[in-house]
Amino acid sequence: MTSEDAIVQFQNINVNRLDEAAGVFIGNNRANYWRSMTKNNTGFGNVSGSVITKTLSIVVDNDAVDTVICDTGRTSGQNVDHEAPSNQLINFEALNINALNTNSAVVMGNNRLNDWRAHHKENKGFGNGTGVSIITDTVNAIDDRDIIDTPISDVKAFNIDPDNK
Repeated sequence: MTSEDAIVQFQNINVNRLDEAAGVFIGNNRANYWRSMTKNNTGFGNVSGSVITKTLSIVVDNDAVDTVICDTGRTSGQNVDHEAPSNQLINFEALNINALNTNSAVVMGNNRLNDWRAHHKENKGFGNGTGVSIITDTVNAIDDRDIIDTPISDVKAFNIDPDNK
C-alpha cells in the first residue's frame, strides 16, 4: 500500500439517529452541494427512555402560506471530485444504525454524493420516541389549516462535466 492508501479499523460504530441530509462517511467520499430545508412543528418534542403521563400537546399552525421552499441551487463541474479512487481497507466488527431519516446515508469507500436535496415539512403532536418509553393518558392535537401548505420549487440546473468543459 502507498502512503495515500487508507486503512480504517473500527471495533464498532453506533449511531442512534441520522437526521436529514446527514451521513456517516468512511473512506474517500465527496458530498458537494448538499442542502436541507425543512420546517418542523412538534407539540411535545422528543422522548427517550422516559415515563410520560397526563400530557396535552397542541400544535396550531394556521398560516395563509406555510413553508415556502425555493431551492434554485446551481451545480457546476468545478470543485466536484473526479479523482481516481485510492485503495482502501475498511474493517468493522459491527456497524449499528438505529434510524435513518430523509436523505441520510451510510457510505463507505469511494463515493461521489453530489447535489443531494431534502425538503419537507412535518407536524408532530408528540415528536420522536426512542428507547423504552412509557406514555399514558396523552392527547395530541394538530390544527394546520393552511390555504397553501409547503409549496416546494426545486429547480436544479447543473452541468457536471468530468473534463470541466
